[in-house]
Amino acid sequence: QKEGVLKERDKVKDRFCSFNIYSILRKEYILKKSLR
Repeated sequence: QKEGVLKERDKVKDRFCSFNIYSILRKEYILKKSLR
């Protein structure tokens, strides 16, 4: 059962990381767009 909890936590971490990267890329994209 402990392993299952760890796996779920890793899944959440991965999702959070990808969401972080996505939001950072979006901010950069919006900044570049507004600079034009």
